[in-house]
Amino acid sequence: MGAGVPSAGGLLDPDGAMDRLAAWKGRIDKLATDTKTME
Repeated sequence: MGAGVPSAGGLLDPDGAMDRLAAWKGRIDKLATDTKTME
């Protein structure tokens, strides 16, 4: 696993982990917004 070489991801892939975290945060924010509109 060299620098700049795409890998399967996981704990040793901080950039991929940040991308996944950002995607989850986007989903959670959307879910929170949708929930607020239901009230």
